[in-house]
Amino acid sequence: MALRVMRVVLVSAGVSYVHVISRLEAETQTQLEKYISGRGEQESNIFQLAQDNLALLRDRLLQEFKQPTNIDFQAEFERQYFSWNDGTRRNFPQNRPFPDWYFVTVYPKSLLLGAA
Repeated sequence: MALRVMRVVLVSAGVSYVHVISRLEAETQTQLEKYISGRGEQESNIFQLAQDNLALLRDRLLQEFKQPTNIDFQAEFERQYFSWNDGTRRNFPQNRPFPDWYFVTVYPKSLLLGAA
């Protein structure tokens, strides 16, 4: 009699276990499908926004290139770069004084060994 009861309990526990596991798998799969579709939409929207921005940038650049420019590039170059005595061109004048803080390096005393 005890074996029959034990057999019924084990069979019902096994059936319950299989039912619970299959239901959990189905719920997990549904949640995963929702997550994947939502994430896919989000990523798609980001790439669509990037494509739209690139199209706007392309149109703006084409518009800028089609307009005639009255810029004297040589004069602009001469304004931004200076000739030095050694024949080089630099973006600052040769005799410009450096600020006082340019060559000064201050180390904290706590990092120096033997500092009082």
